[in-house]
Amino acid sequence: MRRRRRRTDDLLSDSPPRVRDQVRVRRRRNGSQRLRRDGSNDDDDRAWNDDDDRAWNDDDDRAWNDDDDRAWSSSSSSSSLKVRRRREDMPRRRETRRGENRVQQRSWSSDDDEEFPQRRELDGGERRRRDSRSVGHSAAAEEAPPLPPPRRGRRLGRRLGRDDDDAESHERPHSRTKKRAAPSPHATLRKRFDDKNIISRDCRDRRAVGENDGKGPRGQGAPIEAARWQQIEWGKQMTRCDGTAEAILSLFDSKGDEFEPRNLATAAHRVAKFWNGRSDELRRDRRMTALAKACAKRIQDFNNQELANAAWGFAKVGCEAKGLFEAIVESARRRLAAFKAQELANTTWAIAKSGVETPPGLFEDQIMSACVSRARDFSGRDVALTAWAFAFKGAAAPRLFALIAELALPRLSAFSPRDAANTAWAFATAGVEAPRLFEAIADAALSRLDDFVAEDLANAAWGFAAAGVEAARLFDKIAAVAPSRLGDFTPAQLADTAWAFATAGFAARRLFDAIAKAALALGTEDFEARDLANMAWAFARVDGDASFRRRRLLFFDAIADAALGRRRRLEDLNASCLGKMAWAFARVGEAGSRRLLGAIAEIAPRRAKDARPRDLADTAWAFATAGVEAPRLFEAIAEAASSRLDEFDPRELSKTTRAFATAGVRSPGLYDAAAERALSSRLDDFVAEDLANVAWGFATAGVEAPRLFDAIAAQVPKRIGYFNAQNLANLAWGFAAAGLEPSRPLFDAIADEALSWLNDFEPRDLANVAWAFATVGLEAPRLFDAIAEKAVILSRDFCARDVARTAWAFACVDDRCGKPPRLFATLASTMSENNIRELNDRDLSLLYLAFLGGCLERPDSYLESDQLKSLLSRCRETMMTAYRRVQSRRPSRRQRDVATGLERVTGLTYALDLVTAEGLLLDAVEPGTKRAVQVDGPSHFFKRPSRTETGPTRFKLRLLRRLGWEVVRVPFFEWDALANEPSDQKRDAYLRAKLLQAGAPALTE
Repeated sequence: MRRRRRRTDDLLSDSPPRVRDQVRVRRRRNGSQRLRRDGSNDDDDRAWNDDDDRAWNDDDDRAWNDDDDRAWSSSSSSSSLKVRRRREDMPRRRETRRGENRVQQRSWSSDDDEEFPQRRELDGGERRRRDSRSVGHSAAAEEAPPLPPPRRGRRLGRRLGRDDDDAESHERPHSRTKKRAAPSPHATLRKRFDDKNIISRDCRDRRAVGENDGKGPRGQGAPIEAARWQQIEWGKQMTRCDGTAEAILSLFDSKGDEFEPRNLATAAHRVAKFWNGRSDELRRDRRMTALAKACAKRIQDFNNQELANAAWGFAKVGCEAKGLFEAIVESARRRLAAFKAQELANTTWAIAKSGVETPPGLFEDQIMSACVSRARDFSGRDVALTAWAFAFKGAAAPRLFALIAELALPRLSAFSPRDAANTAWAFATAGVEAPRLFEAIADAALSRLDDFVAEDLANAAWGFAAAGVEAARLFDKIAAVAPSRLGDFTPAQLADTAWAFATAGFAARRLFDAIAKAALALGTEDFEARDLANMAWAFARVDGDASFRRRRLLFFDAIADAALGRRRRLEDLNASCLGKMAWAFARVGEAGSRRLLGAIAEIAPRRAKDARPRDLADTAWAFATAGVEAPRLFEAIAEAASSRLDEFDPRELSKTTRAFATAGVRSPGLYDAAAERALSSRLDDFVAEDLANVAWGFATAGVEAPRLFDAIAAQVPKRIGYFNAQNLANLAWGFAAAGLEPSRPLFDAIADEALSWLNDFEPRDLANVAWAFATVGLEAPRLFDAIAEKAVILSRDFCARDVARTAWAFACVDDRCGKPPRLFATLASTMSENNIRELNDRDLSLLYLAFLGGCLERPDSYLESDQLKSLLSRCRETMMTAYRRVQSRRPSRRQRDVATGLERVTGLTYALDLVTAEGLLLDAVEPGTKRAVQVDGPSHFFKRPSRTETGPTRFKLRLLRRLGWEVVRVPFFEWDALANEPSDQKRDAYLRAKLLQAGAPALTE
């Protein structure tokens, strides 16, 4: 024993006097304390706590280093002081010192490394020699740390050679006669006691307490010891508290004024860890605000690890203390290169999560460069944190995301469910395509989906849907496991899950039913306006049976009540959310749509300038579909859209023009700009539906755009196979209503393709196609035969308007189709006086002409039908009156000029605007005869180029001839060509030739 003590004295020979005195005091003590390692290490727990923030709220428990945990959570027990046998040879002793140097370097905290970088370059012997030469008695007091505090015997035992791996806490001294066992390898690698360890600890003590805090002169160790270990005890209390934020805040409230940076950081970190994330009380707690202010005041004294931990804690809680994160950003900006990988990831996440305004280029340049340089050292959690931070901040970092995608693939097996879900969320939010990464995440998630909590399920579904990645198996599995866990979902997570499934096109009705029930159980009044908008949009996109639609209407009533109950909710919505909510309620129908749309109509015009093209299109479509008049809103949309149509994609452009046409809002400037935008791309990027909607919208609005229609007509035959039944009907109707001369290749292609889609046609589609072909006057016998057969089958589903248009169309082509009698009888059976009254005058006119033509051209067949006779007897007068109202007009100037010319030529006074007994209007009638002169205006002809007669014009002429009238026709373009003649001679000669051509008697010269 004495020999061993002499060897220990040799080691202390070069130590400062104060250190030697402390060792002698230690030797006189009877026993020592053995350092015990607490079995629980909360900081190593990687579980993430749930948070109400749907994007990310992670509890990065790895924030503290294990070495600091051991220093702060250690407890002591008494044991006798044993002196181990030293190695007999000096080389082995040097090896021991070198091993201890390595071990001790790992145990140093990062702040010690920063304060003494030169010491890391020296081994123990060199440092001891340099210290002994360069420092004197007072210098030794400054550099050399005090011995460990009382009751820390095990730490002293380590320095004197005690075996750390010995399982026994209390061990009897070895007998002199008993041979001592060889020391363990671990003991060999640890130097039990040298001045390096004491110096390092003393520097840490001095920094924690201050060089001279008023408790004693710098050279006296006792006051510094007490202050240092008081800080440690407070740290232990916080790391071992009862698992509540209240316990930590209470300790800070009573002792916070004495907290040093490490304890301030610990308090912030532990409060965030124990916070359940479901209450805002903690954010408003005065103690939390005081803690934030204390940290902000001393932020420059924090080392890297403390800064990262404090930033993470305050960001997780959502503390908004003034100046806190500004100070964190400023301090972190200067340390980016010195951060470890974990500290860099945590700090980056915290800055992004806090929403603090950062200097330009901080994320895109400085932080990104630091992350790229340290990315290889990132753990799976660090990868996820960093990706989330850049995505949430909206910082463009394609190089970093490419590197993250590369690094994440081989590490996915080590990812937690939260890591995987939020990595997918981050890449989707940043708009970075990474198909291999998403595929790997989906495969990894499938096997571990039972471990996903509510937030993970919502974020995973949202990420894959937003990225547009097909993951059918993943969505099916989420749809299977989510309903039983919806009670744990927050309102935001419910809305995100519904949005994700609707966007991905998975109509999981069982899941949607469960989401609706969970939302009603939570209370829709607790939902944010944005969540209400997303929920409504998602449910509107899902179709179901009648039972599902009824439940959906009830759910939409609750959403409308919640949105209107607190008006500020709608005021807080941006243009995108307003557009979504309007679109959803317009699509679903009557569930509170008109009252909610009325409120939106007051708010949306103020958002129009900042709205995206899609938002403008959705809002216009919603109000047009719901039939809600909102002139101010449409004016604001037209103004915003006209100047930005180059930003509209084909779908948005076609939807906007169709909406304005449906609402009956005239906006020539908008349509002119839309036509130029469409022609600028030569329609190459327009899909079939867009082409059909553009044609329909321009025709309905009555806007002449011949170049646009020619371009569409050239595109359709090449792409006809991509048009569905509704597209074909809209396209045919648009070209017919536009009044342009029909393109035979276009209508032939429509007729052929429509035959293959006939089983998918709705009654309205059948009526529109038949009306279009009859209007342009083109023959399509096979198509009309097929439409007649289909119309008979679907007759019960025809509305009055569809009946009127279909009947008129078949009456126009009666001489080329033998189906009308049976078809008319079937359609007539579906009509009643109530149906007739629902029709406007124009549709009543069509229905009247249809039955008039049928009775005139096939009287036997029509009068044999009891249904037709009953309908005609009840409604003939109503239909005829409506037809007369449609035709009633004052004679035009052209009509009066022609009548004056006829008087000069014939010497007779012609009656103007005569109505026949059958209700047909004649422009000018020769007295005492059934000879009529029809002055055909522009509406009787296609607009260009050959001035061909329209189908309705030909049909009327045919009816007049059936009634025995002789018709002399004067086309407007022939008469207008003579209008500039100085005399009436040429005009009179023109009229005389027309009458003679019609077989009129001798005329006056």
